[in-house]
Amino acid sequence: MITDLYRFVTENREKIVSNISLQQDSDATKRAKELWISYSPSPRSAEQTGIDSGWNYTPFHGFYFYAIDAVATNLAGETVGKRFEANIGTMEVRVRDRDRDTGMHNPGLFLESIGMEFEKELAEEVRDELVLLDGSLLARYYNRHKGVVENDLSGLVRNLLKRGNVVFIAKYSASGTLLNGPVGDMYYFHHLTTSAGFSAPKPINDLGLSFIYARLSDHSPVIRIEMPGNVNQEEVKRLLDMLAWKPINGYPYVLLEAHRQCKVTNDELKVLVGLLGLSYEEGAREVLWE
Repeated sequence: MITDLYRFVTENREKIVSNISLQQDSDATKRAKELWISYSPSPRSAEQTGIDSGWNYTPFHGFYFYAIDAVATNLAGETVGKRFEANIGTMEVRVRDRDRDTGMHNPGLFLESIGMEFEKELAEEVRDELVLLDGSLLARYYNRHKGVVENDLSGLVRNLLKRGNVVFIAKYSASGTLLNGPVGDMYYFHHLTTSAGFSAPKPINDLGLSFIYARLSDHSPVIRIEMPGNVNQEEVKRLLDMLAWKPINGYPYVLLEAHRQCKVTNDELKVLVGLLGLSYEEGAREVLWE
């Protein structure tokens, strides 16, 4: 079978790769250039807290074992808040369609929902300083309290938006809602611009937030930023000035440190399995996620 895939990719290479070609006359290419606003941030010292969550799990016959944690760090690299949980369960979520609710086993969705709760709790402990959460707010749609997969934002996250000092930042994004090209918006901004700056803010009024793509310094990677409210360019510039305070390769240091501290590796999960005496349970070697 794999030889058939090799042959298929070889024979269809140009067609496949054409999805990431930057045709100068394409609508997505033109719009990316039009929306980009060059701006070199003036780094401004501001207290920041970075928050991220990590998780891992392994399946056994009839159940899963999982471990999850969330960490808040400051600019000194210190841990200023943490949450964690390890347990055994089926990790079933409820899916709502037009006619009925159905159950499905979705470990990733189940654990992401717990992580979101942990992140919310840690963010609520921060008062006045800027709070940076890893990832896209718009990608978070599972409400664990109701046990339902929803198309709307979780009420948990809506409460965070009301605080005003919470910003969501993603290193990677495949969202294409702004430029509507064959690949994600971030690809176009990354390849068609080189200067520090940002895309014109795009409000999503029914959700009470705006998003941009931004680059904190010339030639650094593009990031996606989501923030509360219908923001203007001056508000974006003030935020970028704060984010430009001691970033690492164009990304806030506090988020990199939070991610480093919260990651639950396969080796660490195996140790936890051993501590529970489950190493010889059927399926124990099949760690699937890291």
